[in-house]
Amino acid sequence: MNPGLLICKTFLEVSPLKKNLMKHLAVEEAQKIAALYALPFNIFSQNLDEMPLEKLHPSWLAPILRGFSEKEIFLFLEALSEDYAKALEKELLLTKQTLLLSEKGKKFLRKYLWERVIGNDIPPMPIPLLPSSSLDPLLSVSYQEMDLLISLLAMHDLASEMRLIIDTKKIRSIQALLSKEQSNFIRSLIQHKTALSFGKMQLASWKEDAPTLQTMLTQRGINRLAKACSDSQSSFKWYATHLLHEKHAQMFYNLCTKVQDQAKEILIDQVLEIIQYIKRKI
Repeated sequence: MNPGLLICKTFLEVSPLKKNLMKHLAVEEAQKIAALYALPFNIFSQNLDEMPLEKLHPSWLAPILRGFSEKEIFLFLEALSEDYAKALEKELLLTKQTLLLSEKGKKFLRKYLWERVIGNDIPPMPIPLLPSSSLDPLLSVSYQEMDLLISLLAMHDLASEMRLIIDTKKIRSIQALLSKEQSNFIRSLIQHKTALSFGKMQLASWKEDAPTLQTMLTQRGINRLAKACSDSQSSFKWYATHLLHEKHAQMFYNLCTKVQDQAKEILIDQVLEIIQYIKRKI
């Protein structure tokens, strides 16, 4: 799909001068535009209050809400879905109070939150307008699934490292700190040679503390995701990073460096494989 032609068609669909404007197009271009399906929304009047705030990791909204009084925060939470509001309550260490809020009020508050998240940046393109990509399934995951995706991508690095560890006590210490999903997934990897390695994790000098291992695994998982997305369009990366915890977004961009095409394809396959694995488990 050509995004430029799609934008042109959408503009023509809402323009009272459509017939006159079409006359000025080359026959071939007019035929291509006529053959396109119109978007289910008008991108020239798309309301920010209708965009899916609940796709964002709650850590992007929590700092914004902390600038309001507790009562005002509860109004914002009322404008969000129940599950998402609960996630924000946990982030903000609050217990929600139910308040009555009109639909217009909810739309106003949702639009405000989106404007604050975007800030002075250029707003990302609507997802339907993004160039088609083999990584498109990534934008269908929830922020919870993104957390799991990162943790499972890191298992490729951990599996490679664990083959080199001869200290059985250390191996047991690592296994004890893995989640059930990580343990199940690494079991399928450890029998095979890692297709792509990014160097040692230095677990030989690891002091067997959980926070350090978690930090290493998060960095390794984000590294694989970022490099898989290295050639993606900037709006695609915006959506991807906003599925991550806010504190990990800059890490993503720092690690989003180009790799050889063969390596990138391996990483993309790993991302897609894990997304399918997660969706099957749900």
